Amino acid sequence: MKRFSTHKTRWDRPLKEQYDAVVIGAGIGGMSSAIALAEKGASVLLVDKHIVPGGCCSAFYRRGYIFDAAVHNLAGGSRYTSFGRMLQRLGVEIEMYELDPVDTIVLPEKEVCLPALVTNMRKELSAHFPHEKEGIKSFFRTFQKLYRSLSRNLPEDQDLYTALMDKTFGDIVSDHIKDPICQKIIGGQWPYLAVPPNKLAAIEGIITLGSYLIQGAYYPKGGMQALANTFLERFEALGGHTLLRCNAERIVYEENQIVGVELSKERFARTKCVISNVDPTILFGLLGEDSPLSPLQQELKTMQPSPSAFLLYIGLDESADLSSLPWGFYFQDNYESLDDWMFVSKPTLKDPSLAPNNGQILATMLGYGGPLGPNIDWKAQKAHAAERILKRLEARSPGLRDHIVISATASPSTIQRYTGNHHGHMYGWTSNTSHSGTRRPGYTTALPGLYLTGHWTRPGSGVPAVTLSGLQTADEALPFLETHT
Repeated sequence: MKRFSTHKTRWDRPLKEQYDAVVIGAGIGGMSSAIALAEKGASVLLVDKHIVPGGCCSAFYRRGYIFDAAVHNLAGGSRYTSFGRMLQRLGVEIEMYELDPVDTIVLPEKEVCLPALVTNMRKELSAHFPHEKEGIKSFFRTFQKLYRSLSRNLPEDQDLYTALMDKTFGDIVSDHIKDPICQKIIGGQWPYLAVPPNKLAAIEGIITLGSYLIQGAYYPKGGMQALANTFLERFEALGGHTLLRCNAERIVYEENQIVGVELSKERFARTKCVISNVDPTILFGLLGEDSPLSPLQQELKTMQPSPSAFLLYIGLDESADLSSLPWGFYFQDNYESLDDWMFVSKPTLKDPSLAPNNGQILATMLGYGGPLGPNIDWKAQKAHAAERILKRLEARSPGLRDHIVISATASPSTIQRYTGNHHGHMYGWTSNTSHSGTRRPGYTTALPGLYLTGHWTRPGSGVPAVTLSGLQTADEALPFLETHT
């Protein structure tokens, strides 16, 4: 993997006298907005508190192993997929490996792989559930139609969009399939959004899970940090200015007009336009009390943030046998529990360069729906979660611990520290029907020139979703820039 340069100019270079826009947060959503504006000739400053770009889509290094921090695959990636077309629009070029199967769903009752391509997936499911063959066929026919309509986001599809606002993903599945085990398999990727099918908003489920089921799963060469690096390199190639390891401390506005952004080290970036790619808790802190966004702040108090997760990163030696641990989701008896699902990925299966000496990597996640906040012994919680994960892994691969070279664990507190997501809410707003579609906060705000992007806005969580969010936020901001710069 091409390691990312943390050259000092990325946090010490002098500021310009004036910027057309300042983007706070170098997650994929923020970088997408920054690129889109820079492509139109705007002078853009991108700031982030971390030493690398990417937010959740970043990585860290331990003893030669490159561990993806929180994102472990991508829904779509080839030039023929929605995400691939967005990358082309942004001018971001990176090699992708296709994952086939997309995922394996492991239940106590049954284990089913979900092959790439809908035709193969339909055949696989029909082989496991022959009595549901017609229902499976009917489901995918309807599902593909809904996915295409929602992905287009055209005015003629608005009635469909409205009709789905109060439906769950489970409703869509059960309209066609009656076997409860088959229903669980088809909805088995729900942890990508951390909401079980009977509560998962149909719109978010169709768009996000549909991207996996219809367009496939991909892994970028070099890992997730390589993808984030490529975004930033594209931004800088367009003349964009980046400050990493830089905190935005206050958004300054006078008479309802943005003047600039106070930065760490007593720096000030003059601008009339700010795009926020940060948690709303952070944003409201940057604006201070009694800001024009105070009504929005009160409104958001009624919304429910997503849950979080624990992550265990494991670097293994060359001889570890991982054949009994398929890439995918593992469930215990309580399928809908936010605390029991486990995700396993094996990135070195696609990209061996991520580990030294022919080693291997297991990147795992364990769902967590419990209390969050600073008054929890996260060190003890991390140790407990790591042990739970290892026991479940060793139940399928005995002696796995003997092959561990290095491991690291992340808690919700870790997620907050590195990504800025309050209390480690790693999916933004929870994707239930109360937060579906246009019920999520929009891109514009009551303060002229201040825009929102990322998984705390629309359309939702996941790398393709926040990329689209970034593009749409830029589209909203461009008319303002044309009249105010």
